[in-house]
Amino acid sequence: MTTTPARKLFGTDGIRAVAGQFPLDATTIYAVGLALAHSLRRETAAPAVLLGRDTRESSPWIAATLAAGLREGGARVESAGIITTPAVAFLARTHGFHAGVVISASHNPWQDNGIKLFGGDGYKLPDALELAMEEEILHHAAQLSEAEIAKLDPASLPAVEDNAGLQKDYIQFLLDSVPGLSLAVLKIVTDCANGAATAVAPELFLRLGCADSRAGDSTGDSGGVRCGAGCAVECDAGRTQYQFELRSAASRGSGAGGCGTWSAFGRDV
Repeated sequence: MTTTPARKLFGTDGIRAVAGQFPLDATTIYAVGLALAHSLRRETAAPAVLLGRDTRESSPWIAATLAAGLREGGARVESAGIITTPAVAFLARTHGFHAGVVISASHNPWQDNGIKLFGGDGYKLPDALELAMEEEILHHAAQLSEAEIAKLDPASLPAVEDNAGLQKDYIQFLLDSVPGLSLAVLKIVTDCANGAATAVAPELFLRLGCADSRAGDSTGDSGGVRCGAGCAVECDAGRTQYQFELRSAASRGSGAGGCGTWSAFGRDV
């Protein structure tokens, strides 16, 4: 009987943990970038990798650390900024990237974060490739010197510059998917739950013609409950506030046509 090797880093949906703790400590994140770049360079001499992230407060430093490892491994890095998971899969496939990386932990508590890897075809990496990468990631992490680890201080790493044009391309794709649709007769309240859809939903609905009325579309710490990822855990206070805002917004003016909550990571988009 064949035994499947035990996973050490990757779960069913990438790597997830409390940000700053293994395996989402700076050393391991940097090693993930190195391993991914080396894996891609077996297929192409100059791989390009697209990053996208959610609104968790740890996402920027994780992106910067991952980008440092990717660049050290010989990859070119671009960032779509705060954007939904499906957007990274779409943009990786349509813009010629060899891989896409989403920094997000979906519905996990705000302290957590994660790294999801996609191939250039927009699909998750095969299990066999993730397993092979695990060994290389752990090897690189163990081989880093104290001096190299010290350089991974998030305060000293350059931030990853976001390309706003990539967000616009994804929004245009969504619009092109519903040709001729107009929502001008509706007033729709959108609750982005402080999640990644914040970067997409408001402009999308405005361009579809509906009146703009939003709740829960800020980022980061929201009223002390830190709902940056729109997570369902430890966000009861924030969710109650958003529901109140939604009801209040829907009641302003007459003839509100709809009131809905968007998934924080745009799984419906």
